[in-house]
Amino acid sequence: MYLSGIVLHEMGHWAVAKLLGCEPVWGVNSLVQIYDRTPTHPENWLSFSGGWFRMKSFPNNTVELFFFHTAGVINNLLCVIIGLLFTQFSKHTLFIRLGLLVALINSFFVLLSQILSSLGNRGDEYNTANLLGISVYAVTTTLGVFSLIGLIVGTSKIREWKERLKLLFIILLGGIIGASVTPILNHFVRDQLDMENPLFQPVFGVSFPVLIINIILFFLFIYLFVKWMKPKTDENNLAI
Repeated sequence: MYLSGIVLHEMGHWAVAKLLGCEPVWGVNSLVQIYDRTPTHPENWLSFSGGWFRMKSFPNNTVELFFFHTAGVINNLLCVIIGLLFTQFSKHTLFIRLGLLVALINSFFVLLSQILSSLGNRGDEYNTANLLGISVYAVTTTLGVFSLIGLIVGTSKIREWKERLKLLFIILLGGIIGASVTPILNHFVRDQLDMENPLFQPVFGVSFPVLIINIILFFLFIYLFVKWMKPKTDENNLAI
């Protein structure tokens, strides 16, 4: 489930960069970039702000940079809002549960991201704060509060404590595993692209193995959601 939050987050960055004509390459948990060394083939990378990006160009003004850096978390928070609206106002169990799941996954993802950023993980929040000339803690605190509210409101829609704790435990476990594994996989994809491995070249702006993984994750999400729907076909556990 954590991976679903990553996909939606990176989709925001990728979409904005594509709209701006930057031709980004989507890795596992970030657009492909190198900060710890010079690429093996720097002619295929773009040097920017102390790092190297697998892009043809970079946003070149403050407004474009703002939307590029914030597009990921904006996408996550929009999913939280839309998910909660479906949970609150939909009359169909399918949309209620789907909205609830989307809201909880994205709330937790944003909250975990803000915690990691506050602990020193340099990412979107750091770039946004630097662009706006404010403290990174102002950014992480604001986003953290919004995501925590979404998480609280979302869990309040589940009437049964057992069901509530079960779902939160699954999301938490997935978050811990995902936050530990995805950086390793992302570095592997980055290194393969740096070595110009033909199997890792982008297809539609996404590194080929990552594209396959995202497709598998989509169908896995559908399968797990359908399985979650089967035991209960009413709304007895939702305090709607």
